Amino acid sequence: MKEERNKRKMADKMSSFVRAFIPRFVPNLWVLAGMDLLKGFGLSKSRIRRNREYNRDLKAEEGSLYRPGQFIENQAEWTGVRFGSKYDMAYSGCEIIATYNALLALGEKLTFEDMVELIGSYERKGAVLKGAFGVAPCAVSRYLKDRGYRVTNTRRKDRNTLESMGKCSDTMILTVYNDRKDITGQIHTVCVTKDENGEYLLHNAFWRNREGRFESCGPYRTVGEVIKAISHGEAEVIYAMGIGSGTKTIAERQPYGKQSDKAET
Repeated sequence: MKEERNKRKMADKMSSFVRAFIPRFVPNLWVLAGMDLLKGFGLSKSRIRRNREYNRDLKAEEGSLYRPGQFIENQAEWTGVRFGSKYDMAYSGCEIIATYNALLALGEKLTFEDMVELIGSYERKGAVLKGAFGVAPCAVSRYLKDRGYRVTNTRRKDRNTLESMGKCSDTMILTVYNDRKDITGQIHTVCVTKDENGEYLLHNAFWRNREGRFESCGPYRTVGEVIKAISHGEAEVIYAMGIGSGTKTIAERQPYGKQSDKAET
């Protein structure tokens, strides 16, 4: 019996080591490069077109799924919105929702049609393993830069770097390990905005209010407090983006629909 218990303890230790190996020992640079590499398994134009047509027909603005002019907090409820080869936004759409929320915070007036086109844009340039692993974080940075925003990036985890980025940015996007000791906890990407007092609000972190509705959480005084709130203190940063208004006005930025139609001709 004692020998059996020792074997189980050893197996548990090995299992914990394997689950923790990537978060603890693989550099963020390698993780990001791997996700960028896996974008090479792209989606066909026909699949992107079918997803766009299907999503357009959902008429989400007429229901409770989507509310124009409001941040998206309810990713878990987006099971009917297609993304990738066979996935949906509830499963792997956090980077897309973070992008949408950041654009909203930066002053863009967005509709569900804009969200549909945003999904298509990342399906063309960004979907990892055809959407199975969401969108490569570096693709989010490139997308925002292409739209004329000022974007600074870091793979560093140290507090001073992240706090400085937060102070110098209008909004942030953070990609984190949900559990810094367990890769099976997966990766999540969130948008962080500022309230009228300059404190931080965290969006789409799966927080519910007393009525059971998903909502933002905060305010928080520091970026460190935000990171702790993402996954009950277990999260660790992989990639952080600080986003500012840049040089283009909103009117000068390329509309979503024109981007999409041009890319598929």
